[in-house]
Amino acid sequence: MSKIKRYLIYFGVILGWGVLYLVFQAFNSDKEYSYHNFTRPDNYTILRDGDVIIPATVVDHDIMSGYYVGLQLPAEYLECDGGRNGYKIRIRNEENYFILSTETGEALFYKSREEFERKLKRLGLYNDLELDYTAFKTSWKYLSNGYHRVDWDDCELADSRPNG
Repeated sequence: MSKIKRYLIYFGVILGWGVLYLVFQAFNSDKEYSYHNFTRPDNYTILRDGDVIIPATVVDHDIMSGYYVGLQLPAEYLECDGGRNGYKIRIRNEENYFILSTETGEALFYKSREEFERKLKRLGLYNDLELDYTAFKTSWKYLSNGYHRVDWDDCELADSRPNG
């Protein structure tokens, strides 16, 4: 077989896989959702078509058939010194849980692990779930490490979430 025929076969195979991938993406219900970090470790969110659906900060999540399921430490966006020092993000040490249906876009939030797991069992997701619940403590320890160096008295809640 000549080199040209071989390259044409390789090209055809690659092109075929590419087309299959695009078709799969077009029919994949989870395609418009993404796990996103706004360049900061304390600002992980889940987006849908560019809009924040699960706000910061997501410390662990699992993607299951038709669902994003995860753990969240809520974040506050603050403006300090009248905006001269830019925005700050302060994580609250509150364990929150979420279940996001990628089919309907509905997000359910829980403050109780028991209620969260009860709902997961009703949805048939509990046995396949892979979440690291220790992420609450390890993330809090890491993300709040420098909080003692910030004068929070000079900060107030920002009107909206900054992009960075």
